[in-house]
Amino acid sequence: MDVCACHPADYLITLYSLNAGVVVARLEEIARKRKRTPEEHLAFLGKSVPAFAAHLAEAVGWDLRDAGRSAVVLPSWKHNSRWSIAKGDV
Repeated sequence: MDVCACHPADYLITLYSLNAGVVVARLEEIARKRKRTPEEHLAFLGKSVPAFAAHLAEAVGWDLRDAGRSAVVLPSWKHNSRWSIAKGDV
């Protein structure tokens, strides 16, 4: 079994593609513990993993620009990291 490093956003996007329901449920649970809405917490995560935040927000139809004081403006570009996982690596 080969182990390879990947960008955290790539890893989270891969997890989302494997089981979207679990990722969203976990995000909601974490947000609840931090007394935030899921959108606010995703906007907060967007500061460190903007590609994942943009991907998830688009997939579930959340507008993170209106997510409250912790919102960040996410880039409009699609994720194209040089660290992306090649097909078949997961």
